Amino acid sequence: MSKHTTGPWMGQPGFTVRARNGAWYQTIIGFPPDVCVARAIGSTREECDANARLIAAAPELLEACQAVQKWGLKGKMPDGRWAFDLLAPAIAKAMA
Repeated sequence: MSKHTTGPWMGQPGFTVRARNGAWYQTIIGFPPDVCVARAIGSTREECDANARLIAAAPELLEACQAVQKWGLKGKMPDGRWAFDLLAPAIAKAMA
């Protein structure tokens, strides 16, 4: 299995553009290097921006889910509170 482009990923809300078909597009880039990892599409600018935020949060959400899964499977959730602490910022980035 291939490894994804390393995070953080970032949307570019200042560069949301409208296509001829009326849909809105925004590029999500990864660092390093500056590469396009995805394009968010929405029927409105607001929907496109929200989709871009969710996509850009994917690396953090994956890391948080893997940490919770790892500690949960070992039965160590009381000692693995740090895994839950990863969830809040990842969710906040996706919902911002």
